[in-house]
Amino acid sequence: MIHYSLVIIVKGYRTKAFVLRKIDLKEADQIITLHTESQGKVKAIAKGIRKARSKNVGNLELLNLIDVLLIPGKNFEIITQVKVENSFLDLKEDLNCLAFVYYLVELLDKLIAENERAPELFDLLDNFLNWAKEKKEDLLKSFALRAFELKLISLLGFAPEIFRCVKCGQKLTSGGSKYFDVSLGGIVCSSCTNGEEQSIKVSENSIKLMRLILEGEDFDLLSKIKAPSGDRKLVATMIHDYLLWILEKQLKSLEVINALEKV
Repeated sequence: MIHYSLVIIVKGYRTKAFVLRKIDLKEADQIITLHTESQGKVKAIAKGIRKARSKNVGNLELLNLIDVLLIPGKNFEIITQVKVENSFLDLKEDLNCLAFVYYLVELLDKLIAENERAPELFDLLDNFLNWAKEKKEDLLKSFALRAFELKLISLLGFAPEIFRCVKCGQKLTSGGSKYFDVSLGGIVCSSCTNGEEQSIKVSENSIKLMRLILEGEDFDLLSKIKAPSGDRKLVATMIHDYLLWILEKQLKSLEVINALEKV
């Protein structure tokens, strides 16, 4: 008698990815949210990850840059092989930097849609983290983080209009009062403003500074841009308020951080 065996070949794909979120599933599994280089944001199951003897214990920590083999599943991808490329331990061993890590992963998870390929977002995050790990400053309050936020939302299609009036479309020229309207996502010229509560009066230097951020790629240079502190604070306020409008609510990580600072 001849016996036949059925062999099913399941094709997977290997990609680099950042770990953004982990949720416990059943007794020993976890659902891992990854921002991958090839497929964008995906959710995958790490089977047995919570067992003490799991080969992937420590490999799937938040914000780890990993090389991972994923097998497509019915609802989620399945994580099989994982190799850590960069754990960014310098950021995770410092208390202030750890708060920055939690903020960053929550921000990315909230803003990035699933299964949308965006390699430029992956490169932006990689470049920013490699800059951040060399710094010992308060990253949550750094101007470089504001620059990262602006570049991030711009790549996601929320780039603020800072070259033309967002209402009339006329090219912005020097002189006259200008305002940044959060709800409209751009600069309003003096002819079009009517004093809406969501408008922030801006300076010529603050507009130039935002343009420099969008055009620059080196975070070390962006963090060292020479500009009056008032203009830097104004730009930081515009980016923060605009980001909050896009998110529609404050991130939980920032709420916790703000509460701890008041203790």
